[in-house]
Amino acid sequence: MNFKPFDDEAKKLIAKYSYKNGYKGSDYSWNAYLSWFNDIEYAHEDDVLYIRILDGGIFKYMLPLYNKPMALEDAIEKLPPRSILAFVTRPQKAELAHLYWNYKNRDWAEYIYNTKEFSELNGGKWRKKRQFRDKFLREYANRYTFERFTKKDMIDVIHLEQQWALNQDCPREEKKAIEKEENLLMQWLEESLKGNLICDVLRIDGRIAGCAIGEIMPNGNAVEMYEKADIEYTGVYTFLASEFAIRNFSGCRYINRQDDVGVEGL
Repeated sequence: MNFKPFDDEAKKLIAKYSYKNGYKGSDYSWNAYLSWFNDIEYAHEDDVLYIRILDGGIFKYMLPLYNKPMALEDAIEKLPPRSILAFVTRPQKAELAHLYWNYKNRDWAEYIYNTKEFSELNGGKWRKKRQFRDKFLREYANRYTFERFTKKDMIDVIHLEQQWALNQDCPREEKKAIEKEENLLMQWLEESLKGNLICDVLRIDGRIAGCAIGEIMPNGNAVEMYEKADIEYTGVYTFLASEFAIRNFSGCRYINRQDDVGVEGL
């Protein structure tokens, strides 16, 4: 199989093959996930899209994407012998149980919510979150603005990220993830200015208090890949998350808020 470096054609193929497939993961999003890896390759053969990432010096293959009637087992038959599959969902894991031994990586598990429930925060399980949102509104109701990101917000958003990073006390490996996110933030902000991503900025008394970035996937599900806020403001994270979902993802059934990269407390 002829694999080549990931490019714009690969992005178009992902959109083509994942359109309305109902998959809730963020794995096939360039901005939300794939751009975290330095080495990504793809192959497109017989109307099947194959993607692999180099992780820890080992190639890991994502599940092939295709629209034609075929068994998953037939699609992965073309992969090299003893290939490692990544991001396998429960139904597909069961389908491949006779071929593969499986391992669950808790740090890569994603948080996926019903968008309506997450936005409205109704019901008993959302009580604490609802209380935080209400506290925010009582305190800052006439003092906050929630607007689409523009170029004039760039310096403030970068400063918010830098201040957040400075306040993190975590092991070296987690620091690497934070440094990577800082680098990706510029890419996400530029993509937002082009209209390829959705980015909103929360300000209180004119001062930046939070920023959220996300996108709607080709299959109609939402992904939020970035969310940072100044915890000086009571309830700011809960308000930022729910308001961002209400304003941008009301037409999506699910919202994927990605993983916590193994950082305790997230």
